[in-house]
Amino acid sequence: MKNCSDTLKQFGIKHEVRVISAHRTPKRLHKFLKEAEKNKMEIIIAAAGMYAHLAGVTASLTTWPVLGVPTESKLKGLDSLLSTVQMPAGIPVGTLAIGKAGAINAALLAVSILAIKNKKIAWLGDGNNIVYSLIEAAVQFDSELNIACPKVYEPNNNIINLAKKNKEKIYEKTKKYRDKNKEQQKKYYEKNKEKIAEQQKKSNEKNKEKIKE
Repeated sequence: MKNCSDTLKQFGIKHEVRVISAHRTPKRLHKFLKEAEKNKMEIIIAAAGMYAHLAGVTASLTTWPVLGVPTESKLKGLDSLLSTVQMPAGIPVGTLAIGKAGAINAALLAVSILAIKNKKIAWLGDGNNIVYSLIEAAVQFDSELNIACPKVYEPNNNIINLAKKNKEKIYEKTKKYRDKNKEQQKKYYEKNKEKIAEQQKKSNEKNKEKIKE
């Protein structure tokens, strides 16, 4: 889950990391949820492998959004996936992909949920990558914000820190740009929706074949 934590850090999201088992340390889970309520946490991301019941048990004990990440196992994570996704009605778990991709997407999905209330988070999620978004904004408006940066999209701590300090200015300055980008994406989808649907269909069929193997 390091990939999940690293992604949350990129967005500046405060979070805790705990090692808890729904089967081996159930008391620890109950204690953690009580502490989480006092600390006013808003989302829980639970990763587990094999008989992966952590996310499901957590969801049964709280009304917060619970995101489940199936981890790799002897069955290539398929058992983890089914254990996490096959929840009874009334115990919802938002299940992501197996392994690294799921860990990263769980963080991004958590950011998206938090962004509903916090709009300063929302704009940073436009490109699903705070590093890309901040540098892109800094490159676009470096003269106005006095941010010295190269005309390349490569992570650089100095650029990121400067952009973070000026994020409110960047948010206002990039609004038109972001709106234009969204409109372009919408037009692209409308123009290529049949092609996109075909590509998605092929991808789904390919994934089914992998599961069979």
